[in-house]
Amino acid sequence: MKLKGKMDETEPITEINGTVTDRSKYKKLEMPMFLGENPESWVYRAEHFFEINNLPESEKVKVAVVSFGQDEVDWYRWSHNRKKVESWEDLKSRMFEFFRDSGQKSLGARLIRIQQDGSYNEYVKKFVTYSAPLPYMAESVLVDAFVTGLEPSLQAEMELGMTKWEEGGSSKVKKLGDVDKPPPRKTDFQMKQITIPIKGNFKKGEPPVKRLSDAEFRARLDRGLCFRCNDKYSPGHR
Repeated sequence: MKLKGKMDETEPITEINGTVTDRSKYKKLEMPMFLGENPESWVYRAEHFFEINNLPESEKVKVAVVSFGQDEVDWYRWSHNRKKVESWEDLKSRMFEFFRDSGQKSLGARLIRIQQDGSYNEYVKKFVTYSAPLPYMAESVLVDAFVTGLEPSLQAEMELGMTKWEEGGSSKVKKLGDVDKPPPRKTDFQMKQITIPIKGNFKKGEPPVKRLSDAEFRARLDRGLCFRCNDKYSPGHR
């Protein structure tokens, strides 16, 4: 992604929120370009950039506009000509109103109406994107929105398999995280079958056999029984 707007390197030591910070470690940090998509995410990154560089309010709009793509600059000029952009907060408000998906001007409404229209992993990404700008959204609302937006079959699996939404929603998200992956291969132990001869009359060289299931194998092992007969196993047993 193209970046521009390098920070000023003339003041390596500065104070941010009462803390003295060595800005030289950020000398390669650049302002991200805004190309008209996901304004909430871009604003979040831009505000971190402003804080690191200790920019005053009067400079934030100028730095932001320098980081706009061509179409976004044209939009800014149009919006500014209609009504002067007074502050960074004013610019943010206009960006959110103009660049959000049409028909979804409210972030809360966008989250509540989320629907799975692709793979599960794609849905999780979209859910994280939609909920990130809403730090004060109640956990119960997040849970309801996430589950309601899933495909019906996954909704049922979520309701049956999950009983707790852990911090950050990671429990529910990870629980179904392998939905798009093929089922894991069974281990050799799960596939293992033990073949033993059965006592009785049989021709030499052609002993009848019985295949032990995993449960039978474990039972004989726990009880100390011989795998060739039903007697207790002991050293020298045949």
